[in-house]
Amino acid sequence: MKQNVSPEIVRTLQEVEASIRAENGAAHDVENERHIALDHGNPEYILAKIQKILHLMLKVKHKEIHTKISAREKEIMQQICNGKMTGEIAKTLNLSKHTVESHRTNIFSKLDVRNVAELVALAIRVGMVV
Repeated sequence: MKQNVSPEIVRTLQEVEASIRAENGAAHDVENERHIALDHGNPEYILAKIQKILHLMLKVKHKEIHTKISAREKEIMQQICNGKMTGEIAKTLNLSKHTVESHRTNIFSKLDVRNVAELVALAIRVGMVV
């Protein structure tokens, strides 16, 4: 049994996608998509749109990470994501524990994550670690 999705949901998804594209300077034919959506407003279409939007959001987040944090912070982020503790990172990079803690605090703040698990999940999603 095939269900149709509300045209309002389709329009909302298209508007979100268009705004994300506009923020990144990418043009998109929303009117054409709207007509297609109204003709084919089914769950598969909606899922495809959601996937596109998530992909665009991840691209934005990836760019954001690279512009928000310094090279040293990226280096420390990699170490954290590899399971290293503050003392180990300090020793490896020849820094004080306090300096590593400061970088760590800045990374969490700049990337709006609350703990290591969120940091690792974000790093994986944007392809900074595998």
